[in-house]
Amino acid sequence: MSVNKQKILAKIKKCLALSQSANEHGAAQALKHAQALMREHQISSDDLALANIEECGIDCANQLPAWQQALATLCGLALGAKVYTKGYHNAMQIKFYGLNGRAEMAAYAYEVLLRQVRKERRHYLKTHLNHVRKASNKTYRADEFCNGWVNAVWQKLQEFALSPQETDLMNQYHKQLGEMKTAKPRSVRVKGISSVSRALDRWRGEIAGEKAELHRGVDGAAQVKQLGVSV
Repeated sequence: MSVNKQKILAKIKKCLALSQSANEHGAAQALKHAQALMREHQISSDDLALANIEECGIDCANQLPAWQQALATLCGLALGAKVYTKGYHNAMQIKFYGLNGRAEMAAYAYEVLLRQVRKERRHYLKTHLNHVRKASNKTYRADEFCNGWVNAVWQKLQEFALSPQETDLMNQYHKQLGEMKTAKPRSVRVKGISSVSRALDRWRGEIAGEKAELHRGVDGAAQVKQLGVSV
């Protein structure tokens, strides 16, 4: 969406808000002005509804491990937002989009939980995987730990269902995004890791993930709490 169209939509929304005023004359004038702007710029009611969808971006690497992509997706699902990745020259972002501030809340939850899982990952590498010599095997097993961690966190999040109207708007918004450059999944070549070790790494990750929490001390957390997230 162009900057000019965003400004016009903002003006129309402002006029529509004023049209709800108790001042009948002023309200009528505001509504008339909003309708005139919509006719002049060929803006439909659907355009106005789509303008209520907001985005919130978080910087990320060009290649992401599966557990990190899963964490972003699950935060979106839990808080009524959707997620995609978008490249900007040599940079990449995870983008959340949704209605009524849900994108911001999903991004907040993702950032908080990502910090926690990365901290747990570093600790796991220093303790349970300090004896693993091959770097690729160590990375793979740490990823398995994170997969278990994310799985445990998902079980603690409550999914918030969107209304049919919201779902339709989100689908329309996704279509207008067009072709997107997505983050590549990170692949790790490994050798000699037993199924027992993999299962143990995941199990330990789930145990650690059960301790994950979203702190209540900032505005984003307060908004998450209002939506009913229990972690």
